[in-house]
Amino acid sequence: MKAAYVEEKSKTAIRDIDVPLLGSKEVLIKTCYAGICGSDLHIYMDTHAFRKPPVILGHELTGTVVETGCEVTKVSIGDKVTVLPLKSCNICKMCLEGYQQHCKNKIVPGTSKWLGAMAEYFNADEELVYKLDDAIGLKLGVLAEPLAVAVHAINKIPVNHRNNLLILGGGTLGILILTVAKQIGFRKVMVTDVINYNLEVALNCKADRVINVLKEDVEQAVKEEFGEEKADAVVITASAPNILEQALSCVGTARTIVYLSMITAPLTFNTYPIVYKEINLVGSLVYTEKDFSEAIRLLSLDVLNYEKLITHCYDIEQVQRAFEMMESKKEGFVKVVIKL
Repeated sequence: MKAAYVEEKSKTAIRDIDVPLLGSKEVLIKTCYAGICGSDLHIYMDTHAFRKPPVILGHELTGTVVETGCEVTKVSIGDKVTVLPLKSCNICKMCLEGYQQHCKNKIVPGTSKWLGAMAEYFNADEELVYKLDDAIGLKLGVLAEPLAVAVHAINKIPVNHRNNLLILGGGTLGILILTVAKQIGFRKVMVTDVINYNLEVALNCKADRVINVLKEDVEQAVKEEFGEEKADAVVITASAPNILEQALSCVGTARTIVYLSMITAPLTFNTYPIVYKEINLVGSLVYTEKDFSEAIRLLSLDVLNYEKLITHCYDIEQVQRAFEMMESKKEGFVKVVIKL
């Protein structure tokens, strides 16, 4: 079968590899679509923390079940499905407390223990396979995994802080968080970015106001839109060196900042506002099973709005072109998918 690899920094290739053998509780999926995540771009640029070339790309996928293990009971051949791409042990302290994403023994695609999703066939434990109804379809279903990241981030915001939301960063995750926030009833949402295309997409996705941080003062714009009490919650998806300072200046007293951006370089910032304003500063990493199920439900309720977020689709033979487009940023995009 065909599989898309990063062979070395900035170089992809299509290899012919064996179809994976199934365990008794696994299903074999004929992959239809695979999404390109920011982490895949990091692999391509050789900046990922642990996935190093050569490696099969991808962990966001949809497809059709073509084979089942002898102990599989909940999934049938012909089912259209997506996969929660994280195997946890379910016995460690983190798993028992409901934090499977922090399992010390977790296995993820694109490692030696589980092949990546940009392959013609993909194996997964039955418990990680989620059926997709006809309303969602296979192409849109690719959004389930990144949308679960957005749902998890929103779930970090207390219910009484879900009025005025500021999203710092209008890339793929920022747009998904905006869409979820509007879907579940936030009153006003503002989005910042430095790329006009991203800001235009945010407006099309019902943002109440967008701010190009190169042209406007963010704190002043927040006061104009939300009042002197500022934002009830700020979600950080951008990676500018001053991004946390910006969030602290724009969030209201005794309110919430959710941090998603994977900044690995040290940041210097004034911690005084955290104490003085009693800010709730929380990190958000991937999702739980509950978040994943909720993401699929939200997709099914607002198909038309989510469909427009898939802006580019390339055949597997064009995977190099897809990554070059994303890395160069010469062309606007929200979600890029590969068709297998």
